[in-house]
Amino acid sequence: MVIVKLMGGLGNQMFQYAMARALSLRTNTELKLDLSWFANETYGEINRPYELSHFAAIENIATPKELKQLKGYEHRIIKGLRSISSRLIPTSWQSHIQEKYFHFDPTILSIKHDAYLSGYWHSAKYFSDFTNTLRHDFTFNQPLTGENKRIAEEMLEHNSVSLHIRRGDYVNNTKNINFYESCSLDYYYKGLAKISSKQDNLRVYVFSDDIEWAKRNLDITYPTLFINHNQGKDAFEDMRLMSLCKHNIIANSSFSWWGAWLNQYPEKMVIAPKRWFNQPLYDTRDLLPDSWIKL
Repeated sequence: MVIVKLMGGLGNQMFQYAMARALSLRTNTELKLDLSWFANETYGEINRPYELSHFAAIENIATPKELKQLKGYEHRIIKGLRSISSRLIPTSWQSHIQEKYFHFDPTILSIKHDAYLSGYWHSAKYFSDFTNTLRHDFTFNQPLTGENKRIAEEMLEHNSVSLHIRRGDYVNNTKNINFYESCSLDYYYKGLAKISSKQDNLRVYVFSDDIEWAKRNLDITYPTLFINHNQGKDAFEDMRLMSLCKHNIIANSSFSWWGAWLNQYPEKMVIAPKRWFNQPLYDTRDLLPDSWIKL
């Protein structure tokens, strides 16, 4: 059995699920989800709901007995000791596996036993051998309707480019201001120039958690539509629309990372920021697929 702790927003939940799903397939065992984080935690001072129910993903919830069996106790002293031991004891000897660092950890691929996984696992290298399975699991389980259906049909008819601007908690949250840096306008202009150097007749679709800021500050010469109707529980629809564009310019955000990854257009161009964090605290070398263009 593989149990994964889910936490954070939708993009983070997808990374965690993908990592655990791949491990369960390698070890030919059952995948279960630990949803306890959503009952009493916040992410960057924002309450985040569990959102994998939007997909055809496996939704087996771990029981308290199963959690205790693999996860163990959560006393803060024990958690501190576990953090130390995770770096000293080989992964193959551990049942509660805590992410050691931000970049890809190849020792995870050698696990052959039951495991409880805690971390973010921000690299496609953890699940690249099961891409088709995950594309199936991350199929949206409800059909497009209304305005989203109309926009999706338009995207398929044109040389569409999604452009995602992440601001929100990146610029308003005191904990995040020094940690994350919202991508500059220059980054987006260079991204559009890069795509337009190889593609004609672009049509741009702008997604943002601060769409009014985007309208005031973006100066784009291509036909542009600002998407602002998917709010609250429907915010996941923005990811689906991003995935239906032919090309993507993502922010330093796991949400638009997955929008680009789910895009199956064979000639897609994905522009991604080289700089993900505002400080060199994490090694991001394994975060972006090799085929994506880093600016």
